[in-house]
Amino acid sequence: MSEHEYHQRAAEIVQRLLNGEATIEIQTLAGREQLTVKWVKINAVAGIDNYFIAAADQRGHEVAEVDYKVDHNHRPPRATIENRSVERAYRRKGVSRQLFGLLAQHVRSLGVEQIGGWIRKTNQDALNSRQRMRDLLTGQRYRTTLQKTSSPQFWDVTTFLNQFADDEGESV
Repeated sequence: MSEHEYHQRAAEIVQRLLNGEATIEIQTLAGREQLTVKWVKINAVAGIDNYFIAAADQRGHEVAEVDYKVDHNHRPPRATIENRSVERAYRRKGVSRQLFGLLAQHVRSLGVEQIGGWIRKTNQDALNSRQRMRDLLTGQRYRTTLQKTSSPQFWDVTTFLNQFADDEGESV
């Protein structure tokens, strides 16, 4: 895929997200299930935009959500994941991976190159899903780093949207 085609398709994905037309598909014991994606800009204060993205089942019940913010006071702007949750029955089915992929396409369209956040060291599922973030169009894995924080309970996690890694997490 050419760079022009990539940017065109990425813009289409973001537009579907912003228009409320995005969906994700998962595999369950009952078969394939399509989840509707809801995206909301909560507010904008002092150059910081707060967003909410969620996946809902066919009954409209939210089964996963991610709260994030984009700080436009930095050049380039910076994104931070504030909260992520997935209902137990929907874990390990790729819901987070697909929501993160949509989130990444959205923030990239705003010029963001890094997504920061903090993950509890005991939350291995969250850590795994973040370390396996991939570009929706190419399937390439984004490079993600972990650093210790001043709190012994959390990792400081940064995902680089302009750098990729191989399956072992090494830069390519």
